[in-house]
Amino acid sequence: MAEFIEVARAKRRMCNAHKKKCSECKLQGNCSLLNVFAYNDNEVKKLENEVISWAAEHPEPVYPTWGQYFRRYYGLEYCKGHEMLLENIPADIAQKLGIELKEG
Repeated sequence: MAEFIEVARAKRRMCNAHKKKCSECKLQGNCSLLNVFAYNDNEVKKLENEVISWAAEHPEPVYPTWGQYFRRYYGLEYCKGHEMLLENIPADIAQKLGIELKEG
């Protein structure tokens, strides 16, 4: 089975992609993580497979790191001690800043 946190993140992206309209989702509202303990093992595995399958078909967009952003748009180098600058910019922030997806 996949890691719980991986499935939970993918499920959250899946819900957000469907704008919480469960009727348009493959899981048809049967995905509540709060009720996962009420399902038997086969049902849980089926839900997990559906979520992981959806996530594979809809990869999360990857944006540049904060350091790459500052270097490209402002010509600034950054101190190597700032680990935050090595993290990818979250999608919602990147979209607000007008940053394009990272190529390759």
